[in-house]
Amino acid sequence: MSLSRKVAQALCTSQELNLFDESTPAGIKALSIKQIESKIKVARKYKDKYTTLHRTQIRNAQSDKGRASGNQVAFNTAKKIKIFDDCIQRFEATRKKRIDDANKPKKTLGRPPGSLNKKTLAKKGASSKKSLAKGKSAKKKSKK
Repeated sequence: MSLSRKVAQALCTSQELNLFDESTPAGIKALSIKQIESKIKVARKYKDKYTTLHRTQIRNAQSDKGRASGNQVAFNTAKKIKIFDDCIQRFEATRKKRIDDANKPKKTLGRPPGSLNKKTLAKKGASSKKSLAKGKSAKKKSKK
């Protein structure tokens, strides 16, 4: 489950919050594939930054066992990691969908160019059957 904007607003800086807002469905619509790819890089940098910070905080909290505030700070950092992980997932899903849509063949309306409609096929089918029948009868007569 992704965290709400209210939680993100309490924990993130303004730049981080802008990234979070751009990862929402309303924000992602305005982005091109190139912009989405750059947002993924930024979100990964933030995630890596806070993952490293979280490890450090956990180590420090373990060495200072009596400090309760260290655990809360590490908990908030873990929430930030979750926020950026969610952003990355939304960006990547949108990028994949847009790339798939761009590579999907376009649907054409009606029949493809050069193809025949049902009436033409019926006429050609009947005439080709007649010519085949004539050809068979001509071969049979020639054998006799």
